[in-house]
Amino acid sequence: MGDEWIHTNCLPKSKEVKEDGLFLIVTLSSGTRVAGPYTGTAYASLSPYDRDLFFGQLWRLDDGVKPIEAIQGSIGMYIDQRDILTVEILNYRIVVNAAKKAKEPE
Repeated sequence: MGDEWIHTNCLPKSKEVKEDGLFLIVTLSSGTRVAGPYTGTAYASLSPYDRDLFFGQLWRLDDGVKPIEAIQGSIGMYIDQRDILTVEILNYRIVVNAAKKAKEPE
């Protein structure tokens, strides 16, 4: 199957940030983790090109693990395929709801 199948079948992208969209957490080869919704202005290049990613909006991660909020003023980040170690694919709505719940006082 390979990368091409993943990009065309598992990473469908909507034009807007929607509740049923995707949210990606990318671990870079340096160990740094970056995250953001894979909708709207986010892009992934496809074959015959490298599998680079562009996030149109970045999210802050709590201790580098759990998405907690969108970074205000973020206009994106380009990630070269050679720097990508892993990509976690999450449901955008679940991420947003968990972030909102975490901000609520107990």
